[in-house]
Amino acid sequence: MNRVGKKTLANVNSLLQEKSQADTKIEKLESRIQILEGELRLVSETHQKSLEEIANEKNTITSELTSRVKQLLDGMKAAEEKARVLQNEHMQLQEQLQMEQ
Repeated sequence: MNRVGKKTLANVNSLLQEKSQADTKIEKLESRIQILEGELRLVSETHQKSLEEIANEKNTITSELTSRVKQLLDGMKAAEEKARVLQNEHMQLQEQLQMEQ
């Protein structure tokens, strides 16, 4: 083999070696990408569950607060009615006292 042929063969071998190294790096990067995609899916699913849990908790709290407010309003209405009854009784007692005097 002549000198040009040997040089060409050396260049081809060098290029093949570089290609092999590049292929190895690509395989490692593809593997890393797959791992990262899996981690991203997991984080996304966890995030979605967190959002759902927050929404459920918000709905529960809203429901509880609505129920408590309703109870308070019902209690206030009952207290107002009781106050009216007591006021009427008081007025009747005052009228009786005035009549007796």
